[in-house]
Amino acid sequence: MKKLLIISLMAVSAFAANTKLDFMLSLNKYDCVLNTWKEDTYESGVDWKYYAKIACKDNGRKPVNIAGLKFLDIAVNLKGEYIYTYGWAK
Repeated sequence: MKKLLIISLMAVSAFAANTKLDFMLSLNKYDCVLNTWKEDTYESGVDWKYYAKIACKDNGRKPVNIAGLKFLDIAVNLKGEYIYTYGWAK
């Protein structure tokens, strides 16, 4: 009975996970803000499950993965901010 209860609780928690919230909470460590968040979208020739762009004032090292999204690209905008692109392909 205990095993069934544990398995059902794990299944419910897996379905209740919120990737966007986890991603936004992880950004607090790096002093960055979320610019763009897209779900189930088609960008740059790839079908993405999650796609995010974040803006940071400094060019510090960012992790390869944040909340399951992989680092894709870095750019600098006209304000001098560093734009990091993360995504999770389908």
